[in-house]
Amino acid sequence: MKKFMTAVCVLLLCGTAFARPTYVFQPQWNQPNNNDVNNGATGQPYTQTQIEAFLNNAKDRRSGAPLASQILDSCGVVEVEKGCHQATDPHITIWVDNRVKSNQVKACQKLNPGTAVHANGC
Repeated sequence: MKKFMTAVCVLLLCGTAFARPTYVFQPQWNQPNNNDVNNGATGQPYTQTQIEAFLNNAKDRRSGAPLASQILDSCGVVEVEKGCHQATDPHITIWVDNRVKSNQVKACQKLNPGTAVHANGC
């Protein structure tokens, strides 16, 4: 029984460490000027998959705006308002709707993400 409980605890901890938010792309995220910085690897504007990978990496390395990293780490649903834009300071604009049930956990509520946040460095 003790080994079983230890295994369950390890699985729960691993699941938490690798948890990813659900990304919801708003209809306007890919409009001209909202996703106009090209990915260096492809020379093309960022795709949804590339933006998700960037945000997951930002979450893991705790970089960019500190609040953005906390949101990516703690909230269940992250809305992508704008893709990678502003060539002089490239970033992705994200937002969390605190009315979404999966975001109604203490870790996310404490952040009180009532406005858009920038995840920098795409």
